[in-house]
Amino acid sequence: MTRNWFRYLAFLCMFALSAPAFAQPSGAQAKRAEVEARLKKWRGTILRKDVGLDEKKATDIEHTLDKFQVEREKVQKEMRQQQKIMRALFDLDSNDQSAYAKSLQSVRESTAKLQTLRLAEFDELGKQLSPKQEAKLLRLMRQMEQKLRDAVRRFKKEHSDDAE
Repeated sequence: MTRNWFRYLAFLCMFALSAPAFAQPSGAQAKRAEVEARLKKWRGTILRKDVGLDEKKATDIEHTLDKFQVEREKVQKEMRQQQKIMRALFDLDSNDQSAYAKSLQSVRESTAKLQTLRLAEFDELGKQLSPKQEAKLLRLMRQMEQKLRDAVRRFKKEHSDDAE
């Protein structure tokens, strides 16, 4: 038991110390910033043209969406970290049930936080938009998310084929 605990502790130390090695290089960060800027521009176009908002209302909605996005990214980062720890526990074939339980509890809490944030975002948007505008925005945002997921899948598939 002590030996397994020591291995787990050593793994966590190694994981914490290696985190900077996995940081994105500045080129990838620049690319990410460029993509995020394009997405914000695309979102602004959707708000103004497809949803039919005036400039002031669109700016207010963008501010609301940005505010919740920052909070959502924090929770998602926390959740990804716990999922990495669980994957590492699996890779080590660990039997440390308390570590699994702690990670699972953290994932559950993060999932609940994300749901709460999404509901708060809907409430906030509901105060600023008419029901029809809110429905249009929701539909268009879902379409945009689906297009992004599809693009990421295509990118991963193309690059996994290149690696083989």
